[in-house]
Amino acid sequence: MSPRARMPRGWTIRAKVATSATAVLALALLVASAGLVLLVHRSLVANVDSSGRARVADVAAIIAADGLQPTISLSSGETSLIQVVSADGRVLSSSANVQGEAAVLPAVPASRVATTATIRNLPIGENGHGFRIYAEPIDLPTGLGWVYVAHSLSQVDAAVASVILVLSVGLPFLVFLVGSAVWVAIGRALAPIEAIRSRAVVIGKDLSQRVPVPVAHDEVHRLATTVNEMLAQLEASALRQERFMGDASHELRSPLTALRTQVDVALAHPERADFRETLEGVHAEAARLGALIDDVLLLARTSERLSDSTAQIVDLDELMLAEAKRLRLRGGIAVTLEHVDAVQVRGLERDIARMVRNLGDNAVRHARSTVGISVARVGQQALISIADDGPGVPVEDRTRVFERFTRLDDARSRDLGAGGAGLGLAIAKDIASVHSGAIHIESRADGHDGAVFVIALPAAHHLPG
Repeated sequence: MSPRARMPRGWTIRAKVATSATAVLALALLVASAGLVLLVHRSLVANVDSSGRARVADVAAIIAADGLQPTISLSSGETSLIQVVSADGRVLSSSANVQGEAAVLPAVPASRVATTATIRNLPIGENGHGFRIYAEPIDLPTGLGWVYVAHSLSQVDAAVASVILVLSVGLPFLVFLVGSAVWVAIGRALAPIEAIRSRAVVIGKDLSQRVPVPVAHDEVHRLATTVNEMLAQLEASALRQERFMGDASHELRSPLTALRTQVDVALAHPERADFRETLEGVHAEAARLGALIDDVLLLARTSERLSDSTAQIVDLDELMLAEAKRLRLRGGIAVTLEHVDAVQVRGLERDIARMVRNLGDNAVRHARSTVGISVARVGQQALISIADDGPGVPVEDRTRVFERFTRLDDARSRDLGAGGAGLGLAIAKDIASVHSGAIHIESRADGHDGAVFVIALPAAHHLPG
């Protein structure tokens, strides 16, 4: 029978644990009780054997002093008997209560060593109670012989019965008492979990709430703390998602509104419309809308983690050389390669190229005259630096500029991200994060105006598994 089939499926954890603990306790007590009864029985029988040995010594002393007499006066009523038997099994002397009876043992022991035996149906004693026979060889005046001493086991049986009675009454009560205690203890232990479950039902509708944390610093405390941390992350993620959806809908609505306005004006006043100019405007807004949709989809895709099946080796030095060449073809800004090391990383080349391109486009848009590019290996990291001599980014805004749909208020506010929607830097940050890296902004080392965007990625053979 499988473990699952041993208990009803509808049982709670409390019922299962309490029942299992009680059953194990009952089984252990039953085995222990059986052992106790057996131990008591053996101990009492050993005492009877010791008494028989002492009685044999007394009989041997009497025979040595007075000779062998027909009757031995050491019997204790109906609870014991004595017989002196010849080597061939004839009764030579006995206690008064078995005078004239045959030997209690049907045959003398084969070996001349002390022997014990338990027999029933003796001519004395109460029916149903056994007798413990102690037989010991002895030298008689007539030759070799045996002394048989028998004691009733009625007192042993009564003592064992009393022990069994006490155990039969006490054990069920003890099992019930312990089972009840286990039931109450488990209920108290599971109460915080039930409180967490009850609160979780409500939290499903309101992520701002938290589950109660018990005072005791135990496993449930750690569970509640972890759940609250997870809820905080979910709440923050939901708020970011809600804000992102609102910002995305606003950004998507702007080009759509511009498209509709141009088309409505052209349709309302066809005689005054310059359809070529209208189409060029529609084309520009459609391109802006398409770029924005591409960026939003890319942001959604970059939330996926890398896997061994998708990651590949990317040569950063070749990628940065290609990026420098692309920026030079745009013209208007000088692009310099300040330092290039041969370094590789693991990841998606397409996404890493998009990250570098976004930062390169951002640098060109804000540079006054020069953009500097470098890639170097420093310890276990590959560092990409893209510097410009533009107005720079204030220290207090160097984290905020990587948020989605963020535009600053100063001279650097124009067109921070791809398509002017403020997504370019957010996309770059997400791509770096997916590749176990990070992006931050520094001031120029020469103290001049401008900003340096630094990408740190794990080098290929140091990338965490």
